Amino acid sequence: MQRNEIEEGLLKLLGENGFELQNEDQKEDVLLDMDSLQFISLIADIEEFFGIVIPDEFLIQSEQVYLFNFVEMVEKAIEESGDEKQAALPEMSDENNNVSDS
Repeated sequence: MQRNEIEEGLLKLLGENGFELQNEDQKEDVLLDMDSLQFISLIADIEEFFGIVIPDEFLIQSEQVYLFNFVEMVEKAIEESGDEKQAALPEMSDENNNVSDS
């Protein structure tokens, strides 16, 4: 998975969680102001979206969280999974959110 695909997925998730990035040109340098509940909620969304498990070393929220921290986190989880197909970026349409029980 390419870094830009990871960034695209993270930007989608951040938007869904109420975070708006002001400067798209320097998006990796953006400081994300979030509390611990927002952090854990975003981690759960990231794991579900990318089909990965975030390594424990990334689950401690520091006082300053940048977008590049999340990009590195996803890259590391994909690397540790050893199977990029499992962590393939899902389609960005809403159709994937409709799961059938049949």
